[in-house]
Amino acid sequence: MMPFSSEAEAIEIANCTRYGLSSYIQAADVRRAHRVAERLEAGATMINGAPNLVVNRPFGGQGYSGYGKEGGPEVLAEFQRTKTIAMV
Repeated sequence: MMPFSSEAEAIEIANCTRYGLSSYIQAADVRRAHRVAERLEAGATMINGAPNLVVNRPFGGQGYSGYGKEGGPEVLAEFQRTKTIAMV
């Protein structure tokens, strides 16, 4: 736990790391929690609770915690390469 004076500062503190496996938010205002969660650089963010992992839900970190996801349809993108080819 670290003190912060604004929502922006809290997000900056949370994102000031090379790791990004997961993050947790405790908040009475659910809209605010979702707004903050969108800005956190983490593979998963739990709001008002403990990890809730489901087999077919994507899971994986960001930064030094790993790139890519496992589980769910998003895992297919890890084995594909998108390429645009255009002819004029």
